Amino acid sequence: DQELDAGLKLQYWSAFDACRRFKVINKGSFGILSFMNIKDCVNIVHNQLEQNKEVINVLQQLNYALKWNDFNTMKQCIMNPTLRLEYSVKAKDLQYAFELLLNRKNDSEDDVEIWKDDVEDVLKRVCDEVESIHRSAEWLLSVNLSLVKNERTKLAQEFLKLVPMSEMEQQEICVTLLHLLESKAKYKGPWVVHQTPYGRCVYLNLETLDYSWEKPNFLPTPKYLNMEEIQTTIMNMKKSYQHRKESEEMEKMITQLQAHIRGFLVRRELKNKNKWSNKQEYYAIKIQNWWRCILFRRQWSAMMKKVRKQLKPFQRVYTTSDVKHIIQIQAIWRGKMVRNNFYHLFHTANPPYKIVKHFARLLNFNLEDYHRELELQNLRGQITKHIRLSNKMSHEADELDIKIGLLIQNRISLQDVIGHKVKANEDINKIHPSNNMQHSISLMSLNKNSKHLLECYQHLFYMLQTKPYYLTKLIFCLPYSVRHISKFLEQILMSVFNAGSNSRDAYFMLKLLTLALKEEIKINCTKAAEIKTSNLYILKAIVDQARCFDNQKRLNTIFKTVVEKLIHHRNNLFIDTNPVTIYRTWRNELETNTGEISDLPNSVDQQTALKYDEVQKRLAHNLEQLQNITEEFLNKILDSKPLIPYAILYTARTLREIIQELFPDTRENEVYKIIGYFVYNLYMNPVIITPEIYDIFETKIEDGISYRQRHNLASVAKILQYASNKKGYKDEIHLKCMNPFILDCYTKLKLFFNNCSNVDDPEIYYNINEFTDVTLLTKPTINITLQEIQETHSLLLDNIDQVAPDPNDPIHQLLDELGPSAPTISQLYGCKELLLFYFI
Repeated sequence: DQELDAGLKLQYWSAFDACRRFKVINKGSFGILSFMNIKDCVNIVHNQLEQNKEVINVLQQLNYALKWNDFNTMKQCIMNPTLRLEYSVKAKDLQYAFELLLNRKNDSEDDVEIWKDDVEDVLKRVCDEVESIHRSAEWLLSVNLSLVKNERTKLAQEFLKLVPMSEMEQQEICVTLLHLLESKAKYKGPWVVHQTPYGRCVYLNLETLDYSWEKPNFLPTPKYLNMEEIQTTIMNMKKSYQHRKESEEMEKMITQLQAHIRGFLVRRELKNKNKWSNKQEYYAIKIQNWWRCILFRRQWSAMMKKVRKQLKPFQRVYTTSDVKHIIQIQAIWRGKMVRNNFYHLFHTANPPYKIVKHFARLLNFNLEDYHRELELQNLRGQITKHIRLSNKMSHEADELDIKIGLLIQNRISLQDVIGHKVKANEDINKIHPSNNMQHSISLMSLNKNSKHLLECYQHLFYMLQTKPYYLTKLIFCLPYSVRHISKFLEQILMSVFNAGSNSRDAYFMLKLLTLALKEEIKINCTKAAEIKTSNLYILKAIVDQARCFDNQKRLNTIFKTVVEKLIHHRNNLFIDTNPVTIYRTWRNELETNTGEISDLPNSVDQQTALKYDEVQKRLAHNLEQLQNITEEFLNKILDSKPLIPYAILYTARTLREIIQELFPDTRENEVYKIIGYFVYNLYMNPVIITPEIYDIFETKIEDGISYRQRHNLASVAKILQYASNKKGYKDEIHLKCMNPFILDCYTKLKLFFNNCSNVDDPEIYYNINEFTDVTLLTKPTINITLQEIQETHSLLLDNIDQVAPDPNDPIHQLLDELGPSAPTISQLYGCKELLLFYFI
């Protein structure tokens, strides 16, 4: 009897459940498991575990053989029945399989090991190529024998398999190939060179239908035609036949053109002869038409006078008696039109704009709704101001820290700091002059020019917000560095999109970020895998925006319980997977318990430490605890999709669409690795490693997180990071037993990442359509400073050719109305911060 393993409890449960279901379905009992049933299930689970371990051992041997170019070991691994491979190949095909496995391992990134799926893919390709080689050999033998026997019908059938052709072409090709074959009659070599669909060169023996991947010892000139000679002959004959056919058609066209020219010359001569007579006839017809019109007008005028004279007595009676009926008919018609519009409004998926605009004024808006909307708008503006103030104070605090450090190091003097402050105040006074100055185009002045300028800026920023194409191009016109893009993008998101404070602004902000992400990938990545290594700033900006406001509470909901459980573990848990430190801890415990110096060596290497049973026992216990805790974190992640911000989910979907569009040859596993890099590595992993930064749990400053607690969190995060990237342990021999667990976690995370990338469109999630701005109680607004207006205007003017290369683009007209150059801040000065109302 075998002992039960607590780590296999899920496998035991699955086996018991399957056995019980089988008994219920087949025997009609209540599904009570007997002792023998339970024993059989346990044995099945243990056998399956042993088989998996054997498969992993064989795969490790195979990777070792590929690493050291050991063909014999690879051959033994492939032929090992333990792998239970779906495809089998002959011994002479193993060398080719060995080459393919080496190529796949060398092409893989991060030196990823070969798994069973890779072996089956390679064997399937070898089997496909062998089957293709057999078909090609049979086809070549059939064609050569048919040429020798002059079997034209059979040859035609074989040629039609390659390319469609007429009977005449078939006859010419047969004759040409027969001459070519007769020219080779003096040779005796049966081997021909053939190229497989995958581009691999193989040698075929058309007499024995045998093949060889390596160049055999044969006569250099074969007596048979190979595939390349046959295809080249057919293509050349097709081109020659097509050229003759085109020449015949061209001759017919030239003959027809000559006939048309002769006909034209004859008709022109006849037309010149009849020109004079036709000219006189034209004038005669004109005179007759003019006279007939005069007669008809006279008759019509006389008839109408007679009719008016007869109807005059009845005209007044008709108008006064039927006016009520006319009004009633008009009212019925107007009512019908209103009812039709009302029906279309409620029963049509996308009613026309004219109908929506007609009924929008009938909405039940009262004064309280209007005041509430104004209050919300005011609060959004205050939030934006506070965020800007907070960012400004943070930057000033950083500068103050630097200055204090320089003062301590005697790098600068106190007078330099004071002088720098005075100079900054002078610059501020230059930017913001006194209110007594006269400003010709101030935005807040009560004149026609200022009002026109304000309206132009309103239209400009409304266009920048609702059409993210312009801002996307403008972002990447800046010098590409994190500092430039970070500053400009932070300014744009805060001012133009109000930091996504409502659904409308969040919708347009997400559109901008996803479009900018696609543009950044186009610029920096030549293949899909570079998305993970290119340090894309837009991805980080999306994650930062997703963590703002109430989204921080979502991370708290996902990880709070498992993080607190791990940190406040009742046994002061320490997950140590280093054999050397485990050995030192064990040795110190022995000396503490006995009070004597231990006979064990003071320092050992990893190999020596693993030879002690106690070290192996503690290492196995720690790895088991690491798996259990990691599984708890994994379950939280797998159930967290409803709590993940929509911006993260939609970006995952956008990443998949971008990869499919820009890199269509990318494998599906690589796509999921990239989505996992974004969802887990960028969004979730920092929360697990540093939970105190994201307020996952409360801790005092003097307490903090201990080294052991931080080590435990980092160990769990590392396993999950390996699983999201399908990466196992290669160099750490004592940790290779974790690879099956990592592979199982990757399988679950792969489904989770696929589920994350399947979300609704932003229009459905945010409930935004083309009528949204029309139905708002108040016009959409943004809070923007005069400096931001001036900087954005200047950047647009400097880069307008890259932002809008089409001269007919509407933004060109807006910028032309604003003037050839951007106004200075002193010209725009009227208030430090401006509230822009958009026009709809």
